[in-house]
Amino acid sequence: GIVHYHDVLRDGVVQLDEPESELLFLCAIINDCDNIGDNIDTQIEEQHREMLEELDEELLEDRLDEVRIECHSLSQYAIGMIRRVIFQDLGDVESQLFNEDWESSESLEILLETIDDYLGDFVDRLVNLSYLTLVGYSFNECIVLYTTNLLDIFVKKDKQGARMKRKSLSKEEVGLVRRDLDSIRSSFAAHIEDGEKAAKRLFKQQWQMTDALVAVLTKNW
Repeated sequence: GIVHYHDVLRDGVVQLDEPESELLFLCAIINDCDNIGDNIDTQIEEQHREMLEELDEELLEDRLDEVRIECHSLSQYAIGMIRRVIFQDLGDVESQLFNEDWESSESLEILLETIDDYLGDFVDRLVNLSYLTLVGYSFNECIVLYTTNLLDIFVKKDKQGARMKRKSLSKEEVGLVRRDLDSIRSSFAAHIEDGEKAAKRLFKQQWQMTDALVAVLTKNW
């Protein structure tokens, strides 16, 4: 029954044509998968006690592990779909990050506020671990989005596709990048109950990415 239910959920998620209109459905799938993965031992024992006595214990545990992995994978996939919906809704904001108003940081503020609004909608709809996963996925995507747009401004490609420096960032521009990255980190840290210290631990990879970008920019590249 559990395996069949998982397969039905998986097919339902994969076949979604407009995930932006099915966000509550995706939340339900994520929560169900997390519940199954975390509690499958208890559920099986309570419902099929007699059948368990006839099964090979090692074989059963292997199958339960498979179900846990499948549920985890489906949950992660659904979280990834929600992340895609969030970032597809940013519209033209990302293309305006480094326009003539860069110094005012207005476009970045709008971008972060949009992401914050979405994440705020999910905080009470997802179990805690899945919510933190969504915040981490979105944090990572935001860094990639920011860096990609930055490279498009200051780097060009030759005919072979290799990146070439178009121009160096000025000292003032490097300062703006530092400011922007601080804003991005603070924005995502605000979604963690224990603040920036806990966020820095939970999102270690993302913090290292932003630190590495600043380190590169402060070199004579």
